Amino acid sequence: MPHRRRTAARLLAAGAAGLAVCTAVLTTGLSAAAAAGAPWGDSGAQYAGGIVCALPGGVRVPMARWTVDGAPGAPASVAAESVYALADITERNGVLDPAPVTGSPAPMAAGVDGLDASEIAAAAYLIAHGSSGSADVAETSAVLAAAAGGGAQQARCLGQQGTSARRAAARWASAQRYAGPYTVALGQPSATRPGSAPTVSATVTSAAGVPTPGLTVQFAAAGQTASARTDRAGVARVRFGVGAPASTPTPTPVVASVSEPTGLTVYGSDPPSVAPAAPSTYQDTGSLVVVAHPHPTVSIAVDHPLLLANGVARPSASVTGTYGYSGAGTITLLGPARTVSSRPCSTLTAADFAAAAPVWTATFQFAGDGAHAPGATPPLAAGCYALEADVLTTNSDPPAKASAAFSPAATVTVSGMTLSTSTGPGVAAVGALSATVTATNAGQASVQSTLTEYGPLASHDGACDALDWSHAPVVGKSAAATLTPAAVPSGASSTATPAAGASGVSGGASVLPSPTIGTSPPAAAETALTADIHAPAASRVGCYALAAHSVITLDGHTLTTVSPIGGDGSTTSVLAPTLTVTNASYDGQQGAAMSGSVTISGAYRFAGAVSIALVSAPVPFTGCRAAVFAADPQPEPGQQAKIVDTTGDGSFSFVTPIASQNRCYAVTAALTLSANPAVRVSATPSAGAVFLAGVALNRAAAPDVPSAHGSTLAAALITLGIAALLVLGVALVVIAGVAVSRGRSTWSTFRPELRLDDELPESRLGTASPAPAARARNG
Repeated sequence: MPHRRRTAARLLAAGAAGLAVCTAVLTTGLSAAAAAGAPWGDSGAQYAGGIVCALPGGVRVPMARWTVDGAPGAPASVAAESVYALADITERNGVLDPAPVTGSPAPMAAGVDGLDASEIAAAAYLIAHGSSGSADVAETSAVLAAAAGGGAQQARCLGQQGTSARRAAARWASAQRYAGPYTVALGQPSATRPGSAPTVSATVTSAAGVPTPGLTVQFAAAGQTASARTDRAGVARVRFGVGAPASTPTPTPVVASVSEPTGLTVYGSDPPSVAPAAPSTYQDTGSLVVVAHPHPTVSIAVDHPLLLANGVARPSASVTGTYGYSGAGTITLLGPARTVSSRPCSTLTAADFAAAAPVWTATFQFAGDGAHAPGATPPLAAGCYALEADVLTTNSDPPAKASAAFSPAATVTVSGMTLSTSTGPGVAAVGALSATVTATNAGQASVQSTLTEYGPLASHDGACDALDWSHAPVVGKSAAATLTPAAVPSGASSTATPAAGASGVSGGASVLPSPTIGTSPPAAAETALTADIHAPAASRVGCYALAAHSVITLDGHTLTTVSPIGGDGSTTSVLAPTLTVTNASYDGQQGAAMSGSVTISGAYRFAGAVSIALVSAPVPFTGCRAAVFAADPQPEPGQQAKIVDTTGDGSFSFVTPIASQNRCYAVTAALTLSANPAVRVSATPSAGAVFLAGVALNRAAAPDVPSAHGSTLAAALITLGIAALLVLGVALVVIAGVAVSRGRSTWSTFRPELRLDDELPESRLGTASPAPAARARNG
């Protein structure tokens, strides 16, 4: 094979170079005399077709067929042989190099002159099936010389006078594909009726195993002969008339044969030259059987012996033993069987179908042996069904009849078992997805399911039930899970919808065959099989669909169903909502609540509830906007969170719990979706959610509480106020000493008070008359 590729590559590469040469030289065809077999060159060689190309330097190269030796006295048998050289011949000034001389013919051995066995067969095919046109002969000459390892000069000439390097390479590739030795396979009918003319066929394949077109196949049967060429499929066909009626089957031998050369004859000339060897014959034998009376038999099959409720069956009948006679047949489906037992359909007998009525009948025509499928049954209800068939020949005397009676192998099980796939709430957070696959009315069936996850698809409102899933990407598949028994309350409704067709899939559910047939008293609960199957994780928001691929085994049969992608109940909207909390004011009040709003984005149309709570932290010197809250802030003990109902995306007002202390507070919000409480998102404390619960106006407060706004200016004012108080205190001590000597004077107590307007409280200082009791104590 590498050598074959090198041959084609050498031809193409050198042919491209030859095209460039062609533009600068003159080319000439063989003269009329040469074409007629006249001598050319100093050796007197006779050329039978082809071209002579001219190369630079006055060199001419014949690309032709030529006789082995045209010299006077050469044997007529040799002189008449047209051969191809396996090397280049050049001519300059009328002198040939090498000059062809007479050689003795001999069978070519593999590997002797540069060709292996397969290349010898390919060369024989190429020569035997080549045409006589000048360009065709020239390309064949170049190909054979290149295959033998030479032909460099001829390869340079490809492209001149209508030749093509690419076409030459294609010739060699085709020869390798269709070369022998060949295999003949007879495909004639095994039997026929008297007086008919059956078609007999034969398929011919090459040594490469490829059906070979264009070969002549000879047929012989009952003293008759016929021939036909193989078509593109390598098949040849003829029709043979058969003899008189026979009381018993009478075989008639048939032979199909192909005669093609697959070897070469090499002439020991200079250079070595070859011609196809004598043809080899390849054949196959068989026989036609002629009978006077057919003996038909009929058997029944069905495409799905295990069906779904409302599904359809496609029965077929195989007719044999007709010996070429024609006739008509009928297939009948009986059922459902009337039985009080709970036996699988395959265990029923003909007696169980004795009272069953036909639910479907179809007819067909036959012309000899063959299989016939006359169509599909109507949608079938749950139950056990049986098939019967009859055939009758119409051109035999007397007509021949055959029937296929009841057989357990020709029964059909149909049931109302349902298989549903449910993703539950239909909404989930980013992460692992799952679905529940449930088979109700499972009986003795076993079910194994695998989930295929599709998505994500975008949805403008988070709804996934109206999307086109036909081109949805596949995320991945789950591991197979075996459904296990689970009790289903009697009368519970199923979301599965029975479907028409063999798949039985519609609306996200498929209806599966019933394991048993018969009537029984209603039960309190029916048996179901179920499995919660985890699908690959969803890493992005969007719509996902989970389709169940289920394999059901029942009554010795297996049925595969696939739920529709995006069917009812099988989609999930994966969300990642965000919350933004904004307080109505930065200034709060101790003992009061704070109002504000929470904005929800990414929840789309899904309702939920937001839990509003407060967390606190000490007031830093620079104010609450610099407050540091715990990484996992917890509400104050005893605090009752406020709940705000939401309807999806939007802004919703809230009122916080009471801020019980003079501290910094942050509003926390946690959204839980109503459809799936597992979808929960929290808002961490942010600048817009922080406020200070200040002391109420005119209420005492500790003198060391920082200002409400926490600005550096306010901090400076407090520092100056404290210094002023210290100075004032000293002054009061002095004044008090003076007052003692002059009589008692009174002053009201002074105490700083934190107010919400960033101002220090005024001191209430003054004199007053002593209280009566005081005057008494002072004498």
